[in-house]
Amino acid sequence: MPTPPHPAVIALLIADSVLFDAVVRKHFIVGTYNTINSTRFPATHDPMAFYLALTNGRGEARLTLQIVDVDNARAPVFRGEIPVRFADPTAVVEVAFRLPHQTVFPEPGEYRIELWAGKDLLHQRRLQVVQIG
Repeated sequence: MPTPPHPAVIALLIADSVLFDAVVRKHFIVGTYNTINSTRFPATHDPMAFYLALTNGRGEARLTLQIVDVDNARAPVFRGEIPVRFADPTAVVEVAFRLPHQTVFPEPGEYRIELWAGKDLLHQRRLQVVQIG
């Protein structure tokens, strides 16, 4: 039997927080960014939040979100699983995910936020970590 296709990523945003209002059933994404500035390294950054919008999924999916340096020269800065449930393939599922702790970036440079389904990379986005001052 063929393997069902992986979910398609519509959006992957980095933010300070992602709030969900149960009354209006909407997510509110607060403080989006693509760059982290720090005066010293290793740099400790407040817990990050992510907003994901996915479609074309079937049933239950366990996705992995990780933050890695661009060259994959060291272990991921963060790695965690995100369970997602799709009612049907045409549904758009929105997920808010917050890291459980501060993130430590060992040095300035380019990092990647990667979203995986098993061994398949679904989506990635760039995150710049810059030394200032």
